[in-house]
Amino acid sequence: MSVRQWATAGGLVLLLAASGAIAATTPATADWQRSFAVAAPLGEPAQGRNIAGTVQSAHLADAAEDTRWQSGEGSLWLFVDASIESVVEPATLAHAQLQIGDRVFSASDRLRARTLRGIALTPGLPQSGTLVFELPGDILDDDGATRARLELGADVDVRLDSVLTTTIDLTALDRDPVTVVENAVWGRG
Repeated sequence: MSVRQWATAGGLVLLLAASGAIAATTPATADWQRSFAVAAPLGEPAQGRNIAGTVQSAHLADAAEDTRWQSGEGSLWLFVDASIESVVEPATLAHAQLQIGDRVFSASDRLRARTLRGIALTPGLPQSGTLVFELPGDILDDDGATRARLELGADVDVRLDSVLTTTIDLTALDRDPVTVVENAVWGRG
């Protein structure tokens, strides 16, 4: 093999190694569009770009009801009490999800009471109320139940925006037979 052939072969090897390194270190679309998580434990405030709030408490119940509706049998209900407001401009609490292991649950809209799900947010004027999640009855057996991740965001599409996150150990929560949901209210923090 001539010097020129060796140089060409070496150049190809370097080119392949460089392209492999680029492919291995380039983030996937899901990674570079990921939201910016602002984590806070229960009871602690958190603030993102256009959302701020505190997840005050959480508990479970075997049934949910309000003044005009009551759930049936077989589900487990998670109730999250929070106070949420926008920071810069009016917004909507459009992203309220709970991730347990590889399963994701959205806040329920089955109740007739005005919960925090989809509520209008105003800068400096917190909305206080409840988010309600209907979960499978056996969810506490899931490995992820000890580290469920609550995400709250001021837009349906939270890519490249901030979300408030709180980790909740569902297995450690109090559990009631029935919880009555009250309407969300303005201005309580």
